Amino acid sequence: MCLGAALALCAIAGTAFGQATDDCASSPVVGDGTFTWDLTGATNSVAGSCGATATAEDVFLQYVPTFTGTARAVTCNLTGEDTVLAVYSDCVGTELACLDDFCGLQTQLDFAVTAGVPYFVRIASFAGGATGSGTIQIFDVNNPPPPPPPPANDDCAGSIGVGEGSFPFSNMNSTTDAGWICAGGANDVHFTYTPTVNGGVTISLCGSGYDTAMMLGTSCGGSDLGCLDDFCGLQTQMDVTASIGVPVHITIGGYFGAMGNGTMSITPLPPPPPNDSCATPDAVGEGSFFFDNSGATMDGFFSCGFNEAGDLHWQYTPTFTGNALIDTCGSALDTVLSVGTSCGSEDLGCNDQFCLNGSRLVVAVTNGVPVYVNVAGWNGGRGTGTLNIGMAPPPPANDNCGSPEPAADGNTYAFDTSSATLDGTGSCGASGTSPDV
Repeated sequence: MCLGAALALCAIAGTAFGQATDDCASSPVVGDGTFTWDLTGATNSVAGSCGATATAEDVFLQYVPTFTGTARAVTCNLTGEDTVLAVYSDCVGTELACLDDFCGLQTQLDFAVTAGVPYFVRIASFAGGATGSGTIQIFDVNNPPPPPPPPANDDCAGSIGVGEGSFPFSNMNSTTDAGWICAGGANDVHFTYTPTVNGGVTISLCGSGYDTAMMLGTSCGGSDLGCLDDFCGLQTQMDVTASIGVPVHITIGGYFGAMGNGTMSITPLPPPPPNDSCATPDAVGEGSFFFDNSGATMDGFFSCGFNEAGDLHWQYTPTFTGNALIDTCGSALDTVLSVGTSCGSEDLGCNDQFCLNGSRLVVAVTNGVPVYVNVAGWNGGRGTGTLNIGMAPPPPANDNCGSPEPAADGNTYAFDTSSATLDGTGSCGASGTSPDV
């Protein structure tokens, strides 16, 4: 701790005491420079008047300027956290200035200073509850430091080559040079992944420290292999079918320009099951069939669900004429189900969610005439489940729009759509493929 006449010397040597502390009273004395902070495990010391930070976790630096004029505290481009900055004349909470957003979700705060007088700079997150980290710059507005350099792989031409494994990355101070088609992506960095395996590969940013977005392409900065924002919370994960030696270009950015640090992992998937391709479906009749799409690739199309992954295929040949009940109820995997009259079609229906994670369709079938069943994981999901195929119970009397059940005002009517077929096209909700009565 610096006292008395040593304050100015401590301020000049501030970078030696660069980690902001939870307790205002013991905060390190700093001068102009760049300093680190981390809200993990922090408590609340004083109440901020802006950014919903009255009870938010906070950390502090004791800034002692060597000049009289205007100082600036900045977290712009230095963190992915939604920051709020405030300045106090003491640790009792006499607030001199407070600001929430300035450069997106980060902050730039100017405040008047007198040489040799301490000012307590508070760093908190919007509304509290954060465990993020970053850096902060404090300096004389008339003598600003040079801007930090962008990452080496800021431009697509400087893309970093990787294989399978884990790779740290940062898009702090990066620019935007890719044509983002999702998530308002910006401030991107680039990698070129050259596979050493054939088959499915998962590229994951899960656990990274900011709201990520990712594009995959066959060309530098391209998106022809996909573009995605959220998967695991605010981070991103995508699957791609790899071929040994054929590059996949990975562009990592932030949701509407969010910036931060993270880790990218590239992991080969298990070998695909035999019914991974629509051209090689499992031939089945009525019954229950275990499945695992952990190593499956994606070759189908679904008009329902979201960001499907790892689809599997069955050719079901009915032993009766009537309505078949096809579902994945009870599956651990959150499924999307489609059924069609030809390989890869879904002209008999598509359903995302019916029974918790499971999907269900009732379709008209003819004895001996195959239909094609397609199951995938919702939002990139992978795991196990059971496909159930059997004869549907008789439909209710009011299954058909032409034979509705009479109803009167003031009465209560029970209904059950579990064996109903679809003959309407609802104009609201996701009713276009759901059973109706």
